[in-house]
Amino acid sequence: SVRPLQETVPPNVRQTTRLGLYSLDIPTAPHTEAPASITQRLRLEILYKKQNSGLYKERTGGIAFLGDTLFRAQIHFPQNVPTGRYLVDVYLFKNGQVVAAQTTPLLISKDGIGATLSLFAHRQSGAYGLLAVLGAALMGWAAAELFRKV
Repeated sequence: SVRPLQETVPPNVRQTTRLGLYSLDIPTAPHTEAPASITQRLRLEILYKKQNSGLYKERTGGIAFLGDTLFRAQIHFPQNVPTGRYLVDVYLFKNGQVVAAQTTPLLISKDGIGATLSLFAHRQSGAYGLLAVLGAALMGWAAAELFRKV
């Protein structure tokens, strides 16, 4: 967002659009009979742990307007984000109300040597495992030779 959500979007609209960390839908176990206060504390603890591990971040000012209807937003993803196709909801607010919304696909993929190794590991898991064990044994032998006392 350009400014903090708490300043620009009322709580009921944030909850409806699921904007902001504290409006995320964090599912609990089905048929849980826990009191609401315990469920809320659990949700807050999950959010706290995710934020501390760098998985959940809220950042203000990450949007640059390039024209009347064109903008750019830089988003940093954690290294362990699953690859795949995601849907991103983009909202335009005026006076705290949604005046426009659009859903856009976002494709996250690996490239380079990381993509090649990941693809090989998933498609040829036996060969990948064998090569990993042989590589580790070779590196162990090379280290032993390198540090062997003469």
